[in-house]
Amino acid sequence: MLSSIAAITIPLLLLMFLAFFIFENNRKKHLAAQKLALSTRISDAKNSYKVDVERFCEETKLATKIRDQLYTIANNYFVYQSISEDSVAVFEITVNKLSQSYSQLLHHFNDHDDLETVHERIELFVDNLPTQPRGYNAGFYQNSLTTLNHLLMIPESALENTDNDEDSSEEKVDDNSSEQEYEQVRSA
Repeated sequence: MLSSIAAITIPLLLLMFLAFFIFENNRKKHLAAQKLALSTRISDAKNSYKVDVERFCEETKLATKIRDQLYTIANNYFVYQSISEDSVAVFEITVNKLSQSYSQLLHHFNDHDDLETVHERIELFVDNLPTQPRGYNAGFYQNSLTTLNHLLMIPESALENTDNDEDSSEEKVDDNSSEQEYEQVRSA
């Protein structure tokens, strides 16, 4: 009787251990795949952000120091935060919003040739970034950076000034062409 119980129990225990190890191995593989996917998302978002910063700094002729400070925003995100699905999603949204702000500044520069306002906005933004690495913590990214991102927006007064400058330059061109036409008619 005892030998029949042992004959059933030992294979059953071996089967349970084998099932446990297979399950545990699959769980570890799944966690590793999730971790790799998160790392890939972080890397892709960071690289895209850096390309946007590089293009922005190159076209607006910003100093290397400013470019490096803009890079620091992406580079320090996970220094004081854990990597999780939620934090990676917030990181992607954050760098995407910043890239959009840089794109809008670049668009303003290309449309209005207003480098002074673009430099003013970016310097104001960079001056308000943390000066110490410890400043790049979860609170900064979740609260302060959103507020700081508003500093990158072109104030309406600057937009009005550039629109007024364009209107007055168009009027001058129109006045000059009218004067030239008048001179041609008068001399004929």
